[in-house]
Amino acid sequence: MKLTAFILALSGLLLLTACSATLDDGQTLRNSVVSFHEALRWHDADKATVLVEPKEREAFYKAMKGRLDKEKIISYEVRDVSIKESEARVLVDIKSYAQNSLVVNTRTEVQAWIEDSGAWYFVESRLAADS
Repeated sequence: MKLTAFILALSGLLLLTACSATLDDGQTLRNSVVSFHEALRWHDADKATVLVEPKEREAFYKAMKGRLDKEKIISYEVRDVSIKESEARVLVDIKSYAQNSLVVNTRTEVQAWIEDSGAWYFVESRLAADS
């Protein structure tokens, strides 16, 4: 009887550990996505670039510096996050306007993220079909 109780307790502990690791992975990704978009929202290309896949950082930084001079992001909403092993797909609505205009545009981006050594990095973005 004591052995059965011990096995059940150990099984429950292992299950909780596995679930918490999965939940933590999702939370770590969400934190990275939020930090990335907050940096872009406040025109901090340096901070956003830290969250970009290392081999793409230089190109991303150059592109973002030019883009952020022309565009003001006023809000974003993470609509969906799906994780499959070390890759993730993130759907984000972004509201912005051009610096020389008062017209607010909304676009939906599908972003690819990868996990490496416990950290999540932005890889690329494309407009969603419904944008």
